[in-house]
Amino acid sequence: MNTSPRTVSWFFRLQRRLFASRFLTFSLLLHVVILIMGGGLIISQRLDTPDLPPTGRIEMQSEIEQAPIERVVAPSTETSVVPPTPSTPANFSTIVRTGESSFKLPPAVAPSSLKTAPPDAIPGRDLPAGPTGPRSSVVRDRGPERRSEIMKPRGATKETEAAVMAGLHWLKSVQNPDGAWGNNHQSAMTGLALLAFLGHGETQVSVEFGPTVQRAVEWLRTSGELNDGRFGLRKAGDAGSHSDVYEHAIATYALADYFALTGDARMEPLLRRAVAHIIAGQAPDGGWNYGYSKEPNSDTSVSGWQIQALVSAHHSKFVVDGLDNALDRAMTNLQRVQSDSGNFGYRRKGDRGENPSLVGVGSLCSALWPGGAADRMSAKGIKYLLQAHKEGLDYSAASADLYAWYYNTQACSAVGGGTWQKWNRLFRDELVKNQSANGSWPATATTAPGGELQRAPDGAGAIYRTSLCVLMLETYYRNTLPAK
Repeated sequence: MNTSPRTVSWFFRLQRRLFASRFLTFSLLLHVVILIMGGGLIISQRLDTPDLPPTGRIEMQSEIEQAPIERVVAPSTETSVVPPTPSTPANFSTIVRTGESSFKLPPAVAPSSLKTAPPDAIPGRDLPAGPTGPRSSVVRDRGPERRSEIMKPRGATKETEAAVMAGLHWLKSVQNPDGAWGNNHQSAMTGLALLAFLGHGETQVSVEFGPTVQRAVEWLRTSGELNDGRFGLRKAGDAGSHSDVYEHAIATYALADYFALTGDARMEPLLRRAVAHIIAGQAPDGGWNYGYSKEPNSDTSVSGWQIQALVSAHHSKFVVDGLDNALDRAMTNLQRVQSDSGNFGYRRKGDRGENPSLVGVGSLCSALWPGGAADRMSAKGIKYLLQAHKEGLDYSAASADLYAWYYNTQACSAVGGGTWQKWNRLFRDELVKNQSANGSWPATATTAPGGELQRAPDGAGAIYRTSLCVLMLETYYRNTLPAK
């Protein structure tokens, strides 16, 4: 019998030890399996990269890596609207612009690049080449979304808006190739027509009316630069006409409204000069006269357009020496010509009798510059205005007066409430039903003082009437007057 120990293999000894420590062995095997599975998952994810990056950070990095450095914005698929080279307007000489690039509109879908204006335009400032955004809360309701919200509550209808669009289409169709309107009184006609487009919130980037607005703005800019900021005005010492001061004020008003809506700083130097001419032309009594003469008993009708231009410039938020003081003095002059009845005279208190043709001028202008005596003037004027028209309005009658209705509409809108509701019932449907099929408004039979353009069947008369009527029907959203 062999009593020596039996030889045991190393594998058998390993099995016995593993069995003796079976719980430790199981834990070890489990961790090994987990590590193998986890490693396989990571390798799988790295090999299976998706076509599109899953995070915004990766997308941004990918775009930066793919695009050249100088192209931060991808090129638009739309074509920029570039105006034709403006032809020389009537009565203007050759255009000279030293150091200034041609007018070019940025694409509607991409931010505009910045270009510099002549260094002496506004010292130390670079001016954007086109619209940058509204500068005034007055124009905040003109955008399409805001318009649709407020039109019905303020008394507009589908018919009023359709009339506005038809009027704008007609104005677009009769614009001259150089951007002006009409052959006579071009500064005034172009200013009024441009105001109608701006009142609907249309700018150069508008799809339908962009080129129309662009050509009009460029024509006014060219015209003003040719004559040191004067529109229709003759240079000092030159003979002028009675329409000069109207033309200058209306064109200045249009540019100030354009500046308020777009913030196009290229217009600021020109607008400053145009406003300065109005301030310098103010008479000692606070009003304005034909030819900007300094004679006493100034003209309420002439003053109305100067005040509208200055108020629009004020709301555009740029500083012109003497602007606010000029408006304060203008209120003093309006107070001078208002009767106890509330009516406003032409040059003196009571010189129009009971004729209400200028009560809207005084009522609107005092509402545009509120505070103290101006508030009382406006309230008295509105009361007289509504009483004078209590029988209603008739477009076909001799009493029709679109010039007066234009002022009356804005004055009542500024007051709002029941006053606006009463006037809205009077004028709204009367204008809509008398619009011509082509979108313009026909001649009236008015016997109102200065009613020649209202009676003229064609030309400047049709442009004048259509612009005024469109502006009236835009009142629901055109201006939201802030406190002074």
